[in-house]
Amino acid sequence: MPASARTRFYLFINGILTLSDGRNAWPDRAVTWTESHYGQLAEKYEYFSGALTRRLFQAARVRECAQLLRHYAGHDLILVGHSNGADIVCRLLQTTDIEVSEVHLLAAAAEADFDRNGLNQALLTGRLGSVHLYGSHNDRALELAQFTEIFSFLGLGYGALGRTGPEHIDDRVSHRVTQIWRDDFDHSTWFSPAQFAQTMALVVA
Repeated sequence: MPASARTRFYLFINGILTLSDGRNAWPDRAVTWTESHYGQLAEKYEYFSGALTRRLFQAARVRECAQLLRHYAGHDLILVGHSNGADIVCRLLQTTDIEVSEVHLLAAAAEADFDRNGLNQALLTGRLGSVHLYGSHNDRALELAQFTEIFSFLGLGYGALGRTGPEHIDDRVSHRVTQIWRDDFDHSTWFSPAQFAQTMALVVA
């Protein structure tokens, strides 16, 4: 089926310390917004994790996301991850053969180096169509996250892609990577009531 005739499917993935109350969590609002305003298929992958325990079940979260996505084979898959959700997206691309049309990484607590986070490889092999990064150089949560990188050998460190910006994007795929910087934003401003509609308009283009 030609890509233009395929239905889009959006998967929204939250970060740590997100309570899934079925009503106010941003992935719930994003699914409703995508379906009602844009008529596109959407689902959420929600979980709760503390700051120090997120790596304990990270591999399991990646497997669960992959299992969900395989149900939508034949659709254009678009992954939207906030904070640790962006790390889940990167790990999914590194560890599965799933083809993804777009990834949107907001305030990404993921490795910034495109060689190490797997995004160069996914783009070069054609398993990933495009990368869209949304960040703030004044993201306070990711500023703290940068200090945890010294503990990465223990599995506790966080990346700070959404604050530092990407590193070592391969020149052959750089035209497929876009960046939006809002230095007046903090870590979760993207999903605040005042900004939510604008964020969704950027993600669900």
